Amino acid sequence: TPARVPGDLGFDPLSLGNNPATRAKYELSEVIHGRAAMMGFSGVIHQMIVTKQPIIYSLLHWKSVDSSAFKLGGAAAKLGY
Repeated sequence: TPARVPGDLGFDPLSLGNNPATRAKYELSEVIHGRAAMMGFSGVIHQMIVTKQPIIYSLLHWKSVDSSAFKLGGAAAKLGY
């Protein structure tokens, strides 16, 4: 058997992994947050591919979009955008 389990690098300064009842919850949270981060990064890459611009350009010029390009209805139309 291996000396350690996958993902356990021995760094736990707050000793959060000592309680077996909460350890499973923390392991699941780590997997979920990692997947959310991968989805976010994939969105950044796809935005660069679709707009054919570097992501820093999109971040710096995000207000330059013509507001008439978006048609808001329902509760979103009442927000004043």
